[in-house]
Amino acid sequence: MTQDVAITFQERNAGESKLSAKTYKLYLEQLLSLYIALYGPLLAALSLLMLLLVYAIFASTVSRSSS
Repeated sequence: MTQDVAITFQERNAGESKLSAKTYKLYLEQLLSLYIALYGPLLAALSLLMLLLVYAIFASTVSRSSS
């Protein structure tokens, strides 16, 4: 039997994230190629547009709540 172990996330105390804009770009390119392979170009484009819309709504909600 496997026992679950809780993971606690905390704010970063020092340093910066190693994720760069280049890493995000590579991720999005790979995601797009997977969507195109699975669903075809039109449906992949619509799916990614929906994802960007959800991200924009989430980002605006977070920025409003933190101000």
